[in-house]
Amino acid sequence: MAQIDSTEKFQESQSVNLHEVTLHAAAQNQQQRLVHFYKTNTAATLEDILSRLPEINMIRRGAYGMEPTIRSFSSGQINVLMDGMRIHGACTDKMDPATIYIEPSNLESVQVTTGGKGFIHGSSIGGTLNMKMQEPAITKKGDVHGQFQSGYQSINHALYESLKLNYSGNRWAALATATYRKANNYKDGDKNEVAHSAFEKINYSLSVKHLLQPNLSLKTDFIGDDAFFIGYPALPMDVGYASARIASVTVNKKYERLNAVLKEWQVKGYYNYIRHFMDDTQRPNIPMHMDMPGNSRTMGFVGIVQVRPAKKHHIQWQTDIAKTRLYASMTMYPPNEAPMFMLTWPDNSRTQFGTGGTWTYTANQQFKLQLNTRVDHILTNLTTQEAKDHVSIFSHATNGTAYTTGNISIQGMYQFHPNWRWNTTAGYAERAPTASEQYGFYLFNSNDGFDYIGNPSLKKERAIQAETNIQYSKKQHRFSFTAHLSHIQDYVMGMIDTSFSTMTPGARGVKRYTQVSDATILGFEGSSAHQLFKHFNFIQTIKYTYALTLDHEPLPGIAPFKWITSAGYSKKKFMFRTEMEASAAQKRINLLSGEDVTNGFVLLHIRTGYQFPLGQMKLHVLAGVENILNKFYHEHNDWGNVPRSGRNVYTQLILHF
Repeated sequence: MAQIDSTEKFQESQSVNLHEVTLHAAAQNQQQRLVHFYKTNTAATLEDILSRLPEINMIRRGAYGMEPTIRSFSSGQINVLMDGMRIHGACTDKMDPATIYIEPSNLESVQVTTGGKGFIHGSSIGGTLNMKMQEPAITKKGDVHGQFQSGYQSINHALYESLKLNYSGNRWAALATATYRKANNYKDGDKNEVAHSAFEKINYSLSVKHLLQPNLSLKTDFIGDDAFFIGYPALPMDVGYASARIASVTVNKKYERLNAVLKEWQVKGYYNYIRHFMDDTQRPNIPMHMDMPGNSRTMGFVGIVQVRPAKKHHIQWQTDIAKTRLYASMTMYPPNEAPMFMLTWPDNSRTQFGTGGTWTYTANQQFKLQLNTRVDHILTNLTTQEAKDHVSIFSHATNGTAYTTGNISIQGMYQFHPNWRWNTTAGYAERAPTASEQYGFYLFNSNDGFDYIGNPSLKKERAIQAETNIQYSKKQHRFSFTAHLSHIQDYVMGMIDTSFSTMTPGARGVKRYTQVSDATILGFEGSSAHQLFKHFNFIQTIKYTYALTLDHEPLPGIAPFKWITSAGYSKKKFMFRTEMEASAAQKRINLLSGEDVTNGFVLLHIRTGYQFPLGQMKLHVLAGVENILNKFYHEHNDWGNVPRSGRNVYTQLILHF
């Protein structure tokens, strides 16, 4: 059963543990129940899990491939990493965020660090989402264990099959996983089929760990992911295929002597290759067929060291370098005319070198202080003459751009009562523009109906940030509330430019990436977990964000207030849980970004399960009904107001062996 970390580390982050563990203590049983709240059902995708975290909202363009945001910061404003590795999607329309190439079965945990507390992984103004890989378990020679899952969902006749195997030798172990998903078009709350919402994919991974010495390990990891015929009902095109190959080698050394200054070091080398092909051949009444392939290649190195120079001091330092090459094109086939070709991501590369770390000073049991800092040097270049020719149409800056970003924050924690803890953070952050913001060439945004053009002359975004958090923990009760504020200068937005003509048939006009002088994002999030009596528990999260420019115009893509609550009963081998998911209406909209008012909604779900012993094995039988009332609804960040799923009945079998 999965668990949620108790988050006892000073560097506050939301960490959802996904691996198989055995829990015994009462506090752990509470965490065990908490994961049912986050994980919805055992066939949940990583996107389903992320959408329930208090800090995260999702941008949805289809039933698959949702883009995570942290406190409404998205894309290049946040770091999305896997085990500290950078992964860049290969789609100019953001149909393949890095999270779609990862399955929960690959992962040990998902760690979310907000604002200025995630600098160690890279410069950002929004935070970091790090997907930590599960490691093979070295137990005893010949030990084999794992699990098999099989599930079905009624709303789209979806199948889910998953297998995980761990084999251990004396000083080595191997972990292999395979997951298959296939879903047809789903139906909304009015029982209408949502066309182009089907998808199919297979994910497979292999991780091998070898103990070179008792505290020195060598680990190799590989993940492959292949998806086919992925529908995007909010977009004019679907995805014919999307594939990822992700590989890494990691060496880790730990020092267990209590008086050792050097506590741990780790070095990692990695490479990933992403291919993506947009496809409109399954769409009816297409006025002009288009091919839109893209690819992304990233290679990098990460080095981390942890030292304790004195009893009250702890330092973690990271140095990393990564190089990403991007390419995307579009070929249009007008009827009775010659094909037209253009680069939508002109061949470009980004080399990023950075170093940063955290210094923690523990004054006593009541007070801690932490300093977070990071410096990055980022060099972007157009790598072919053809790419430079494309960009020269709208800019003279074709010789590359260099950015140096600096980030610093200070965080204090005060335990003013045995059950109460207060944290506060203040910092300054910078981030460099993305490849699309710099070099994008007529990237069509179906949400607002505009073609977008990049701007190589963009400056860095800069942010002054602050947040404060109060936590309460006593026996079977936990509570956390956070308020946050970010003031961003040179905020990057697309603004209408009438000097350019549209390229996409039917587009409303052309926007070019530019910068507004000031923008402000503020909000709050909270969560609580209560063990009521012996077998009952109650869990809830809330989140809200408010954002505007200096001219008091609402920023686009801001989700309204959302509240998710769950009450459950569990005893021995039986579990039953009810859930309510409520969203307020969003009336603060940005008309130029294609937004309209979104109605509020309330959803109800029920889930149940029973565990059967089968000798040395265990069989879990799970079932549930989502959206019991068959509510017709969509969320504010769902592009095109495409309705979400209606009533869905699911079943799941899990065999542990």
